[in-house]
Amino acid sequence: MKQVKGMLLGFLVLVSAVVQAELKVGVLDVQRVILTVEEGKQARQKLEKLVRDKEEEFKKQREQLKKQIQELDSPASLLSKEARMEKEKELEKKKYDLMSAQGQFQEQVKGQEMQATQKIAITASKLSHEIAKKENFDFIFEAGSSGLIYAKNPVDITPRVISAYKPQDLTPPAGPGAGTTAGVAAGPGATAKK
Repeated sequence: MKQVKGMLLGFLVLVSAVVQAELKVGVLDVQRVILTVEEGKQARQKLEKLVRDKEEEFKKQREQLKKQIQELDSPASLLSKEARMEKEKELEKKKYDLMSAQGQFQEQVKGQEMQATQKIAITASKLSHEIAKKENFDFIFEAGSSGLIYAKNPVDITPRVISAYKPQDLTPPAGPGAGTTAGVAAGPGATAKK
């Protein structure tokens, strides 16, 4: 019984010391990293140009389709009833194909954007691990997606990650969980590989 009381008292003293100790908590705004680093800017510019060029192409196709519909609906159209129905069917198919192509293009852009941002996010995670180890952070959370609503005096490490970011850092970190970005934990028990 004395041993149990002694162990319990020791445990309570240990818990009390841990509770009283100030945890060092950092936050990382991955979205800001993506928008700030050169690779993010270049990827965004490349995608914006792709979208502008493709939108111009779609605009021309819409205008051409609109013109064909107007010609069909004009009183000067001398098509037979069957030919008119066939032409309407053809124009409906063109309209459907155009809408389908626009949807597929939007999905393609989303995929390319995700691929570009994922590389940057993985590198930001790797850099945050290194900063956490060097500066003895207990936890690093990703701002906006970690579920962290409040932390007393968190340290924003985003500017440090941005300044440490280099193009050659795009190689993903090795090890289990090393490439995750949400709720990145560092400190005792955390595993981060360089």
